[in-house]
Amino acid sequence: MWLLLTGWTLFLMSTHLVESKPEVIVWSTETRIDLLVARVSKLELAMKAIEPSTKTRICKGNVTSDQFEVHGAESDFVEGLRVQVNTSTCNFTRTPTYFATMSGKWAHWGLLGTSAVYTPTPTEFIIYLGHVLSQYQMNGQELLAEAKNENYKWQLDWIGID
Repeated sequence: MWLLLTGWTLFLMSTHLVESKPEVIVWSTETRIDLLVARVSKLELAMKAIEPSTKTRICKGNVTSDQFEVHGAESDFVEGLRVQVNTSTCNFTRTPTYFATMSGKWAHWGLLGTSAVYTPTPTEFIIYLGHVLSQYQMNGQELLAEAKNENYKWQLDWIGID
């Protein structure tokens, strides 16, 4: 088999072992374009067949510290904060995967539970926050005061992917 390229035309020569006659196939530019268009069409059809029936939805938001509340004061557990996140404006059709993190100006480094999502549904989830120092020095009210401190400005940032 040998190839000959002249101008825009490709000649493919092959010798069949049975007949020992050379065969010439002429590949013009138009032939190559037609083959590429046919292949692209087949790929597009194949891709449509494997596409999921629903599109991925991404929604994000945040909850400021004025919506945090004390949790655990009525029990023997260490007190902390509870953040109930309302995601109903996202209009998720099923329970998404939620990701959460804390942001602020200062002192949120010691918070525990910032990415631990509880009871997720299409319309909400809950985060419970503690502090590495809570067990020894801060009760829930003191932690809430720290969260709302103007110098700290804590907030819970979240994203949901459905």
